[in-house]
Amino acid sequence: MPQGKKVSGAQSVERAAAALRAVARYGQAGVTAPDIARDLSLNGTTAYRLLMALVGERLLERDAKERRFRIGPGIHALSASATSGFSFTEHFDQALNRIADETGDTVMLSVRRGNQSLCLARKEGSFPIRTMTLQVGSRRPLGIGAGSLALLAFLPSAEMDAALEANARFYPEFGLDSAVVRQMIEEAKTLGYALNDGRVLEGMTAIGVPIRDIAGRVVAAVSVAAISPRVAGERRSAILTAVRSALEGLAPVPE
Repeated sequence: MPQGKKVSGAQSVERAAAALRAVARYGQAGVTAPDIARDLSLNGTTAYRLLMALVGERLLERDAKERRFRIGPGIHALSASATSGFSFTEHFDQALNRIADETGDTVMLSVRRGNQSLCLARKEGSFPIRTMTLQVGSRRPLGIGAGSLALLAFLPSAEMDAALEANARFYPEFGLDSAVVRQMIEEAKTLGYALNDGRVLEGMTAIGVPIRDIAGRVVAAVSVAAISPRVAGERRSAILTAVRSALEGLAPVPE
């Protein structure tokens, strides 16, 4: 083989890496296949096939309605594992399955990434009415949603205040403001868990339980979401018991 000539496999890897970098530059707004074709000087068919192959590996996700590509849950999960050398998704997988089986509702695992929360895992229970909640890979400002609120409410005061200030301009997109989020934080501290009672999505209630590492710092949260009547009264207490019981049997999260 002549020196400098690229084998097809290496070229494919280079193209895939270039496509991931190109999509990442567009952020949450996403990007269309023609735009990526233009950016990478590829023909339209090649760009589309490349992007869809990355979707198949969960490294990208595609909005079926808008036909826009975004960084997918596989990238977020890899990032979370690589950052800490610890896989949150693997560590909590059995516990999440157990909670979903016992409650019948939607269960999610979220971690903090800067001033945002990142959904790493989602498990569906058996109850036929599902809530339109977070998807794996979704990010939200800290404080929006029960898991995200649990991550925020139990931070040290200085970190909490900094996150609130940074996210103040984003809260109105979810029908909230910093003052309301602060009220929710105080409620969470009193209860010992976060409660989102129809504030983000009408008719849906969720609770979020913080998870601490061996040093006592909040590093993750498990949330359970359902239609509001299923998260009221004694049933809310039963859900909390199921969550805490499933988490108690796990090894501590390392620093």
